[in-house]
Amino acid sequence: MAKIAFLIPLFPLIGFLINGLFGRHIKRSHSGWIASGAVILSFLFGLILFFSNSIPATYHFFEWIHIGNLQINFAYYVDSLTLVMLLTVSGVACLIHIYSIGYMSHDS
Repeated sequence: MAKIAFLIPLFPLIGFLINGLFGRHIKRSHSGWIASGAVILSFLFGLILFFSNSIPATYHFFEWIHIGNLQINFAYYVDSLTLVMLLTVSGVACLIHIYSIGYMSHDS
C-alpha cells in the first residue's frame, strides 16, 4: 500500500506537467480530460487506501536528512481524518474539472 500512498499526489503532478509542457500541441478537450483523469486517479487510489485495513499507518519512502542524531525521513502518515480529507478534496476537484470542461467548451 505504500506505493499507492505515493501515487496519490503524483497523478495531478503528472497531469500538470503534461498539460503545461504539451498543452499547445494537444486539443483543448483532451487537455481537460487529462487534468480530470489525473484527479480521478487520485480519488480512486484514495478509495483503495480508504477501504484497505492498514490505517493508521506511516509510509516511509526514503531518508531525507541524516546528520548525527538528527534523522528526517520522507514519509506519509495516513489516518482516517487524512483519508476523509483526501477523498473530499479530490472528489470536489474532480467534479470541478469535469464541470469546467463543459462550461468552457465554447470559450476561445
